[in-house]
This record gives sequence, C-alpha cells and structure tokens, in this order.
Amino acid sequence: MVRTFKALKDKKLGDEAFKAFFEENCTVCAFTMKIFAELHGRGIPLSEPAEALGIHEVELRDLMEGESCDPDRVVSLCRYLNLPEPKDCPRKKG
Repeated sequence: MVRTFKALKDKKLGDEAFKAFFEENCTVCAFTMKIFAELHGRGIPLSEPAEALGIHEVELRDLMEGESCDPDRVVSLCRYLNLPEPKDCPRKKG
C-alpha cells in the first residue's frame, strides 16, 4: 500500500511525542505557519513584505514552504505584521 505524505504526517502527528519533536525540529514551526496564515488572512501578497523588508520574494516563499528557516527573518516578519515575536527558537544560534 502506498501512503501519501499527508496520510503519513497525519498519522505521525497523532503521536504526541513525535508531534513535539516535529514542532521543535521542523523548518516550518507552528509560529512560522501563523505568520503566513496572517499574511493570507489579510490578503497581503508575498511581494509586499519582501519589498518592505528588502528581500527577494523567493526567500519568503522558501520560508513558507519549509525550504529554509531564518529566525531573524521570522522576527522581521513579526515586526512587519505587528505580531508578537517568538520567545525562543531551536534554530536560533547563540
């Protein structure tokens, strides 16, 4: 039987220990997903924050799709959207 990624993810995230591990180590944490949900909810295209923050739109798309994570970029987006900043991040160095 071939499982789809979504089916496997849903099954694994049903396990609370795995879910905690996933959220701690995944490149797209729940906090980052909230940022992009907020952008979507407000109808803001990625081009607007990219221009305001002086970055390429593809960098935001990569962050949104979990291709890369930059904690400093997440903070910048929070400030842009006037959202609370994350208190900690497993990827933040130092």
